[in-house]
Amino acid sequence: MGVWNSSAESFTVEIEFESQLKTFVSERIWHKDQIMRENADGSVYLSFKTNQLGYTASWVLSFAGGAKILNPPELKKEVAKAARRILKG
Repeated sequence: MGVWNSSAESFTVEIEFESQLKTFVSERIWHKDQIMRENADGSVYLSFKTNQLGYTASWVLSFAGGAKILNPPELKKEVAKAARRILKG
């Protein structure tokens, strides 16, 4: 997940992962310029820049509700749109 060769707008993604995912999330490099920190409650904050919101939305959905999108609003909309498509079957 990064800024690929594209003229698409770049966004700063901020996600908070539930504490149950701490080890899985924190032991990986998701983006070369990521910012990651553990919160006092054991959850994990991750931030990076990307222009690939569709790909990032799919990635967030793979955590089955264990990831909370803090920013950007455009990513929240992408995930909500994908979830509605899943529920329609």
